[in-house]
Amino acid sequence: MNKLITGISMQVFAIMNGHVVPYVLDPNFSNKLPVIPSEVGYVNFTWKSKKRYYYDFDILTSSDLTILKPPVLSIKTRGRVPKTSKEFSIILPCVGNNSGVATFEIGLVLKNGRGLPLKGTPLRLHLKKECAQRGVYLERTGIVSPTHF
Repeated sequence: MNKLITGISMQVFAIMNGHVVPYVLDPNFSNKLPVIPSEVGYVNFTWKSKKRYYYDFDILTSSDLTILKPPVLSIKTRGRVPKTSKEFSIILPCVGNNSGVATFEIGLVLKNGRGLPLKGTPLRLHLKKECAQRGVYLERTGIVSPTHF
């Protein structure tokens, strides 16, 4: 997986050769990743598998719905991991009327062609996203200026 946060590409490999990499299983792994800044509305991931694997994003939640809505995928929540490199996004929609940092959770189950879960899955990632209130809503005129992140 490649992660791009404010112009910096980070390679974070979650699975290699059919095995979940040990550092992803570390309970402190999520704490070692940076807070996603308010300017970043989505994170791109690239994945592929030569073998037949099926995925299920079984958890997409926000810890604080007054700051951050639940994450949204640009792909179906269930399907087959592509054989060739494909990119997908996790969209992180801030509510817009509150500032703060919210934790969101992504759960991913990977299964082999026989329907058996890969050892180390489901993956449970808890990441942090900063949201900033931007602009002012003028109730009387109905003008919103400018938009929020």
